[in-house]
Amino acid sequence: MKNREIATSQSGITYFPQSLASGDPRPESMVLWTRIEDAATDDRDLTLRLQVATDTVLHDL
Repeated sequence: MKNREIATSQSGITYFPQSLASGDPRPESMVLWTRIEDAATDDRDLTLRLQVATDTVLHDL
């Protein structure tokens, strides 16, 4: 297995080509699927942090 460089996106070009999908919602859990790409990072791995909230203004994370 080759070592892969890990990068973070600073360019603002990061996007979700297939958007974000969720499934199997339950009262206390759900599954999220996504894929992220950044044209500025070639094939390097990206770190992705998501914030999930129970309200639309992101007060209850």
